Amino acid sequence: MAKINIQNSIISSSADYSLYHGTTKVADIEQNAIRIEGDLIADTHQFTGSLLATGSATFAGKVSIGDGHSAGNYSLYIKEEGATGDFVARIDNTHATNGQGLRIRAGDSSSESVLLLETYDGTDAVDFKANGDSTFSGVVSITSSTPSLLVLNPTASNYGGIKFLYGGATKGFAIYNSGTMYFGGESGIGTIIQSNGATAVQFHNTAPYNATFAGGITSTTGNIISKGANAKISGSSTSTGSFGA
Repeated sequence: MAKINIQNSIISSSADYSLYHGTTKVADIEQNAIRIEGDLIADTHQFTGSLLATGSATFAGKVSIGDGHSAGNYSLYIKEEGATGDFVARIDNTHATNGQGLRIRAGDSSSESVLLLETYDGTDAVDFKANGDSTFSGVVSITSSTPSLLVLNPTASNYGGIKFLYGGATKGFAIYNSGTMYFGGESGIGTIIQSNGATAVQFHNTAPYNATFAGGITSTTGNIISKGANAKISGSSTSTGSFGA
């Protein structure tokens, strides 16, 4: 049986012993550990070493992990100077057949972020909103062995595609609409199609919206037809050619 010595506000024993409240065991005191039965309740817990939880753990307050900082307004705040080139946190699900990752739910409108990623200087880099919208402030690169790198799949209103903005103003679209694909600039914006880094076709931005071709027009199976009132096909005074059936 362990003998307990109480002296100068120090409780010591030469062997392991247990603490009881009445006949109910509260804790086991070992050489390098305290094993608690039931709940541990206190205003503040500070762990300077490792904490291993083999069962479930419920935290009713705010939790800070790292260099002793306060969680502030955050329920969970991790702040740590990790090893060089390593991450401060990692989540692994090692389930062999159906391992899922991390699921986050937050907010109820486009004004709230579900997940906000910042750059090294604290500015917003990627913002995932609660309504499904996402904003990327930098360059987005997609690398994959799959040929279709970007797939757009609108499922309502019979249209959808890519809208191009500059300075917050709409400048053009590449969009599917009711059985037809549309490409080009919005009001006042022309459209140019390049080939080999140079302009091949330029569509002008004023009526009658002429198209200027840098090269010739070749039809291998059909006719080249000019329609409309007073429509003409013309050339220079030195041009040659033939017309007719």
